[in-house]
Amino acid sequence: MVLTKQPSPLAQQITVIMIPISSVKLLKKEISKKKAEIPKKNKLLAKLSK
Repeated sequence: MVLTKQPSPLAQQITVIMIPISSVKLLKKEISKKKAEIPKKNKLLAKLSK
């Protein structure tokens, strides 16, 4: 059996079910922060690749 770094879909579903609503709200904030960071990283990568 090969162990992968990604959890199985079932494990992910169980984790999502176990997360309380307040944590989901915090998670959404974190995701929006990450999405805001991505363009910055892409700009840095563009500068480095030149």
